[in-house]
Amino acid sequence: MASATLHVAGYAALRAGHVPKRQATRTAAAGALLVGAGKELWDATGTGDPSWRDLAWDGLGVLVGVFLVRAADGPI
Repeated sequence: MASATLHVAGYAALRAGHVPKRQATRTAAAGALLVGAGKELWDATGTGDPSWRDLAWDGLGVLVGVFLVRAADGPI
């Protein structure tokens, strides 16, 4: 859910700045995925338990975010 939330929040902020829908979607998705990957890299330093499964769930969360913004803001 965190990745979906990050995507939706990022998208909303970008659209508020008049960024086109397609660019806002891609940028928000990249940002949310970077946060998820960064968290897994942080875990890999010994501070947590790195997991490919968590990274896959992050990707699914971004997809949920994309579907949510499309439902709210229309097609890209």
